[in-house]
Parts: sequence; C-alpha cells; structure tokens
Amino acid sequence: MKNFKNYFIIAFTCIAFLGSSTLVAQEWSKEQKEVWQTVEKGWAAWASGNMEGAFDGIHDKYLGWNNERPLPMSKAKWKEMYEKYSEFMTVQYYDLEPARIVVDGDNAIVYYYFSFYSVFEMGDIKEEEDVKGRNVEFYVKDGGNWLMMGDMSYYEDNDDDDDDDD
Repeated sequence: MKNFKNYFIIAFTCIAFLGSSTLVAQEWSKEQKEVWQTVEKGWAAWASGNMEGAFDGIHDKYLGWNNERPLPMSKAKWKEMYEKYSEFMTVQYYDLEPARIVVDGDNAIVYYYFSFYSVFEMGDIKEEEDVKGRNVEFYVKDGGNWLMMGDMSYYEDNDDDDDDDD
C-alpha cells in the first residue's frame, strides 16, 4: 500500500506539472501576431532573394549589431552588403522559432531562434553555411506598419571545417 501511495504522489505531481506548464504558454495578442508576421515576411523575402522586400520592414534609422562586427550597422550598409552577396548566395532552408514577443503601445521586442542553410557560389568557389542563432529585434509602429529599428544577433556557423582534433 505504501508503494501505491508513492506512485500516486509521483503520478499526481507529474500530471500537475504538465498541466501547469501549458498554463504559461504564451497566447499572442493581435499586435504580437502582427509583429511576428513582419519578422516572418522579412525572412521569407530574404530567402527568396527579394532584397527590396527584405528591407521593407526595416526603419531608415535602423542600427543593428551582431557578434562578428565591432560596431552596429546601418540599414544602408546592411542592404549594400546583402545586395553584393545575393547574386552569389542561395538560401536552401531556414527556420524561425519565436521565444517571446513584448508589445507596449507602438514599441515591440521580439526574441527568437533562427537557423538557415545557404550556399555561396562564385566561379570555382563553393561554400556551404549552416547557421544557428538568436535574435532580439526592436520594432516601432510607424505609419501603421511595424518596422525594425534595431537588433542584436548572436549566431554560430555550424560547419565542421575546423579539423583540429589532432
């Protein structure tokens, strides 16, 4: 009887934990969904090679930073860089997983995970890139549209080109 009681307590605790974990799942408001759609739309445009579409959701005063650059980058610099690479790079796959979205009036912050796989081909050079990372993006509502004002990205290239296991 004692063992049955212990199993019952463990089972009840597990059920209670699983039931309560669904309570903290984020239900998105209309505004949160709008912001997330802006994120998805930008990635889809980028992956398809539509640079104009990719930058439609970026504010003209945008500044963004990542773990590879010493200083934040402007929209103009970012667009110039991608336009140069776009004729040589194709995105084979990408995935986005939202973590949190906070909206306060005309301001929003989006936290999410991303991954993508791309191929860079120029002449005899062919490089494949498998990237995973995290973004936090800051949006403002301007003229009825959500525009990214800034972001901070951290990512890693997951290619195993470094065979230093000697």
